[in-house]
Amino acid sequence: MHKKVSFPAILVVLCLAMVSLSLIDCTASAQLEASIASLTPTLALGRTFVREAGLRSHTRDDGPAIHAVISFKAEHIYRTSYLRAVMRATNNAPVSLDHPRPWITQLMPSMVRPMLYPGHLRWEGQGGRHWRLTFHQAREVRRGEIEHQCRVLGAEDGPDEYVTPHDWGSEHDAIVFRRRHPEAIELDCGQTCRLLPDGSVALTRDGLPRCNHWFHFPRYEARFGEI
Repeated sequence: MHKKVSFPAILVVLCLAMVSLSLIDCTASAQLEASIASLTPTLALGRTFVREAGLRSHTRDDGPAIHAVISFKAEHIYRTSYLRAVMRATNNAPVSLDHPRPWITQLMPSMVRPMLYPGHLRWEGQGGRHWRLTFHQAREVRRGEIEHQCRVLGAEDGPDEYVTPHDWGSEHDAIVFRRRHPEAIELDCGQTCRLLPDGSVALTRDGLPRCNHWFHFPRYEARFGEI
């Protein structure tokens, strides 16, 4: 015969399970905070460049535009530090091993090869060289030595042609973004596509260009002034 389990016993087991889950959650949160604390804003930005535009990000114009978005969000939307804004805007990508290409979380200013970097790819002279140049780009962007080139599509040359980007996303993200935010103005921020050796734009498996897209919200101008 099966023994009946009393309700109090079931309650105790459930409580113990909830405590265990809480401890796990607290441990994960503590580990995340420790990972963030070990970052500098420039390193977090450099890793974000690689996440969004690859190790060759230094050859593209995504980086300065990403910095502009994060700076805007830090000051006006999140009202927090630049580092925290990077984490929030990217869902903790610079320190999260759950994202694709987890080796990005191991990129360091020392330029040492990440332990999780694919074994079949060269680091010395290739991956490492591109990371060094991209990290250098992140430092220059943070210092204000490189500025974004975002402008309204078709804008004429002039002192007021450049516009602050407020958000960005991949081709797939942009399709959803345009539908949800028809009032957003799409920007031209320069060369923000992955190019093949012949100069053509690389495509995703479903035939979409591997590009990042940039958007400006006019409502933010009314809310925060000219930005």
